Amino acid sequence: TANSATLSGTILDDGNANISEAGFLISILPMPKPGDPNTQKLITDANSSDIEILIDQLVPNKYFYRAYAVNTEGLSLGSVESFSTPGGSNGLPWINAQPAEENNWWISPWFGNFYAPDNRGWLMHADLGWLFAFGKPEESLWLWKKEIGWLWTKPGIYPFLYSSSTSGWLFYHGDSPQGMLFFDYAQNQWLILSE
Repeated sequence: TANSATLSGTILDDGNANISEAGFLISILPMPKPGDPNTQKLITDANSSDIEILIDQLVPNKYFYRAYAVNTEGLSLGSVESFSTPGGSNGLPWINAQPAEENNWWISPWFGNFYAPDNRGWLMHADLGWLFAFGKPEESLWLWKKEIGWLWTKPGIYPFLYSSSTSGWLFYHGDSPQGMLFFDYAQNQWLILSE
């Protein structure tokens, strides 16, 4: 619902030891981790291999969660899953981004960290600098960078970027002492953008 969700899971193997604790880790950040201040720990009944819990007082957002179990051998974590509560999102859905701890900073599992002070399209990417972004939810992203024009990318392709000005592909390699380092496949050479 807009403010609640039921999480359920199954402990597939107890490791030949009694399960002392089981439950779920939940966060608005993509990788819920034990002990992380952004992750809430929800403990369920550890006496059953099937675990379930109802969470309430949620706000409209995208949430990431994973099951966990503890026995004498240690902690075991399930795979990360997600759900969205209806009524909106605090994130930027066109890039699957969630808010970071710092104001107006966002974290995208495929695009990285960036600063976006409003919804006007301008953002400062932690690696690529200032960009104008336009995207369709969960599909692809057009970026405009002053030095190289329009670039296209999407999940599973980035850090490869298609350049509309050269009609070819660029690969963002990272920073170098001279600036941002791209490999330009159309020109078959390295491109350095000074900052």
